[in-house]
Amino acid sequence: QEPITDRHFVMLHSCACSQNDGNTILTSTLAAPEHYEIEFERPDIRVVRIKNPTGHETPVHSPKAGVTVVLTDMNVAATSASGEVTEMKRLAGDAAWSEARGAHRGKNLSDKPLEVIFFELL
Repeated sequence: QEPITDRHFVMLHSCACSQNDGNTILTSTLAAPEHYEIEFERPDIRVVRIKNPTGHETPVHSPKAGVTVVLTDMNVAATSASGEVTEMKRLAGDAAWSEARGAHRGKNLSDKPLEVIFFELL
């Protein structure tokens, strides 16, 4: 299996609304506020705490660039709008930069709840 690189590591982020084939994609914080909590926000950055139970699948979203800090071990699958699936694993304490990414949804494949902090550049 291909090693995970920063270009692959985008996951379960809060995001800005975008257009995808004429359909509006909601921000994760609006689509699933029970799992995405804004901890801090300024005009240039938003800090979001993301908590996803075992097996939870995120709404479709399109995150901006930012840094993700993994608080619990992570095993997720990200499915792109075209149906391509990328599995990502990280250990608690890992941090990674990710560029803005197109619409996708993520699923927590772990047998434990997932918690990450996403520092999203606005």
